[in-house]
Amino acid sequence: MDAVRRTVLPEQHDTDLFEGTLRSNLLVESPSMERVMTAAGAADLIDELDRPLADRGQSLSGGQRQRLGLARALLAEPPLLVLHDPSTAVDAVTEELLAEGLAEVRDGLTTLVLTSSPALLGKMHRVIVVSDGEVVAEGIHAELAAGDVAYQEAVLR
Repeated sequence: MDAVRRTVLPEQHDTDLFEGTLRSNLLVESPSMERVMTAAGAADLIDELDRPLADRGQSLSGGQRQRLGLARALLAEPPLLVLHDPSTAVDAVTEELLAEGLAEVRDGLTTLVLTSSPALLGKMHRVIVVSDGEVVAEGIHAELAAGDVAYQEAVLR
């Protein structure tokens, strides 16, 4: 189990934050902090890293909490990162920046993203469509969006 914990990091959909500063909630100090914060769509928080947080980050918006949690997961640099809908609490512009940043920062590492976000799916090397627990299609976003009716209904509706 210890080897699995060192290898796989599932980033929860609902980020747990604690009292302290934004910086202390990231858990890791890194020279790539600004790059990772930008990749997580949290560039707006870079100048506020020493800002104190109330318990559970209640002074942050849902989108800020979600982006801070994503930055924390990216800073950990796990060999396998599992993300569940990492962009549900952000606007479309931020979601596109986040999708691009995620693809860039995780290049060469394995990232499993559970989502129906066209912005995120468009950056993935491989998309697997699961229905009722079974794989029903696989390919890249553009191919699936052009030719798979079930995918179109689930993702592009």
